[in-house]
Amino acid sequence: MSADIAAVNIDKLREEIKALRNEIARLNGQTNWVCKCGGTDVKGQRENEEQARLLGKGAEREARLLGRIGELQGTLSAVTAANERATKQWQAAHPGKELVIPDQAKMVEWLLEQLAKFDDPHRLRVIAARKGVAL
Repeated sequence: MSADIAAVNIDKLREEIKALRNEIARLNGQTNWVCKCGGTDVKGQRENEEQARLLGKGAEREARLLGRIGELQGTLSAVTAANERATKQWQAAHPGKELVIPDQAKMVEWLLEQLAKFDDPHRLRVIAARKGVAL
C-alpha cells in the first residue's frame, strides 16, 4: 500500500470518527420525555433506551475505527522506514548518486539481486568468515 493511499484511508477513518462523535453528541443532547404527571412516559423511555443502545454502538464503532487507524499508521510507519533503509542501501551502493531516490520497482529489483548473491552457501560462509560471524 502506498503512503498516499494509506494517508487517504486514515483521513476517511478520521472523518467517520468525527461524524460518529457528532452523532453521539447530538444523541446526548436530547432530553427525557416527561409527561404532565411528572413521570417519564413509555414512549420517552423507549426512545431513551434506543439512544443509549445507539450510543454504545457508536462508542464501539469509534473504538474499532481508532484501532484501524492505529494499524494503518503502524503499517505506514513500517513501510516508510523500510523504504528509507532500502534507499540508503541503494545510494551507498551507487557512488555519486547519494541524492538520487531510485524508482521503487528498480530498487526492489536491486535488493532482490543483492539477496540472490547469498543463495550460494559457500559464498555466504566466506563472507561470514571475513566478518567473523559463525554460521
